[in-house]
Amino acid sequence: MSMLKKKFVNFRPLFYIFITLATAIVFSRYILTSNFVYLGIFVALSISFVVVCILKKNFKVLFVIILSFTLGFSLYLIEVSKFAKIENIEDVTITARVSNKISENDKYQVVIFDSVKTEDGKSLKNLIGYNYNKNNKFLPGEIVNGKVSLRKFSPFKANNFSSSAYRNNVYFTFTANKSNFNIISNDNVSLDEKIQISVKDKLNRFMTEENSAISYAMLFGDKSEVDGAIRNNFSDSGIAHILAVSGLHVGVLVSVLYFILKKCKVNKYVIPAVVFAILLIYCILCSFSPSVVRASIMAIVLILSKTFNKEYDSLSSIGLAGIIILLVKPLSIFDLGFQMSFASVIAIAVFYKTIFNFLIKLKLPKFLASPLSVSICVQIGLFPILINCFNKISILSIFLNLFIIPIFSFAFIILIFTIPLLYISSFFGNILFAVQFILEIIKLSAETIANIPHTFITLFGLNFAFYFGYYSTLFVSSRFMLISKKSKLIACLSAILLTSFCCGIIFAI
Repeated sequence: MSMLKKKFVNFRPLFYIFITLATAIVFSRYILTSNFVYLGIFVALSISFVVVCILKKNFKVLFVIILSFTLGFSLYLIEVSKFAKIENIEDVTITARVSNKISENDKYQVVIFDSVKTEDGKSLKNLIGYNYNKNNKFLPGEIVNGKVSLRKFSPFKANNFSSSAYRNNVYFTFTANKSNFNIISNDNVSLDEKIQISVKDKLNRFMTEENSAISYAMLFGDKSEVDGAIRNNFSDSGIAHILAVSGLHVGVLVSVLYFILKKCKVNKYVIPAVVFAILLIYCILCSFSPSVVRASIMAIVLILSKTFNKEYDSLSSIGLAGIIILLVKPLSIFDLGFQMSFASVIAIAVFYKTIFNFLIKLKLPKFLASPLSVSICVQIGLFPILINCFNKISILSIFLNLFIIPIFSFAFIILIFTIPLLYISSFFGNILFAVQFILEIIKLSAETIANIPHTFITLFGLNFAFYFGYYSTLFVSSRFMLISKKSKLIACLSAILLTSFCCGIIFAI
C-alpha cells in the first residue's frame, strides 16, 4: 500500500493541537455572540472533518482534534467569564502604583496602574487610568491614593482587541485628574522598569529623539514614543515588524549569544540554561509579548535539540510554543502580534523549501535565493492580516525587506552589545553613531517606498471566513498534504469556492 493511501496528511500532534486550540477559541467568540453564519460554517466543517477521518480510519487524529477543540472552547469560556464577573465600582478610594507603561496623545495621558488596593484592603486587578491634566502627569514608580469610579474593562471593544491591556492584566478603567490624587511615595520602580528607564535615558543622551524612540522600540517593542509619520511609513512599506520585538530580534540575539558561548567553550549542557535565563529576562523586559515568548520557546527547543543530538522539527516547535501561550493567555490568539508572529513562522516552515528550490531552478544564487524565499514566505503568511489591519499592502515590501533585514540585524546587534558598555564609559556612546546612520537609511527607504504610487494591493472588509479559507488553501497546497497533485488542485478549488460562498453570505447579511 502506498504512502498516499496510508495517510493524507503529515501529522504533527503538537502543531495540530495548537491549530485546533486556536481555531476553537476564535470560533467560540463568534458562536457565543450568536453569529449563526459562523455557527453554520463550523457545523459544516466539523461534519466534513469527521467524515474524512472515519473514511480514512484516522480515529486517533479524530480523538486528538475533538479533545483539543473541547479544551479550546473551555479555555475561551473560562477566560471571558473572568471579565464578565467584573462589576463597576462607584466612588472607591484606591491606592495604586504607577507602572512605566505610559503613553500620551494630544488630549490625555494613558497610564497602567498595578498593586491596586481599595480602602478596605481588598486587592484589585490592574487598571488603566486616563489623566486629562497634561500639566500634572503621573510618573513611573509613584504610589498614589485617590477616589475614583472604576468601569469594568473588556478586552473586546468595538470589535477591536486591546492586546496591551490584556497582556498587562487590566480589568478596570477610570478617568481622573492627577490633582485629585495624593502622592504617598515616588520611588517604587521595579527592577525591570529601572532597566527600561535607564536604557531609554542612555539612548536619549547619545541619539536624536527620533532615533532614540525607534531604538527603544527595537529593543523592547514599545512604540508609544515613535513619531506617527515614521510609524505610518514603516507600515505602508511593510517593515513595521522591526518596531515590534519579534522572532527576528530573538533570532539575532540567540544566534550571537550561542556563537559567543560556543567560542568561549562553555559546556554544551550549560549553554541551554544560560540562553534560557537571558531569554527569560528579555521576555520580562518585553512584557511577555506573544511574539517574543513564541520565538524564545522555539529557540530553546532548537538549542536543546542540538545539545542532545535530536532532530529539530519546526512545526512541532511552533505547536509547542502556541500551546503554552494559549494555555496561559487564551485570548492571545486575537493579539495582532501573536497572529503576525505565528503566521510568518508557519509560512516559512511550510513553504520555504518549495520556494527556495524553485528559485534555485531559476539559477538564482543561494545567497539571494535564501533571504528572498524567507521574505516571500513572510508576505504569503501575513497577506490577509496586513490587508485587514491596513487595507493595503506594498508589492515592493518583499524586496525592501531583503535590504532592510540584514542592516537592521546589524544595528540590533550593535545596540544590544553597546548598551551595557555605556555603563562602563560614555565613550562607547560614539558607537551608536553607526546605529543612527543605519536608522536614517531605513527611514529614508521606508518613506520612499511608502510614497511610490500604484504599488499597493488594496482590499477591504476581510472576515474570519476569508482568513480560514486562505490559510486552509495554503496548507492543502503545501508539501504536508500527502495527496496527489490532482487531489490537491481539486481540494484547493473547493476551498476557494467554499470560502467565496461563505464570505458572500456574510457580506450579504
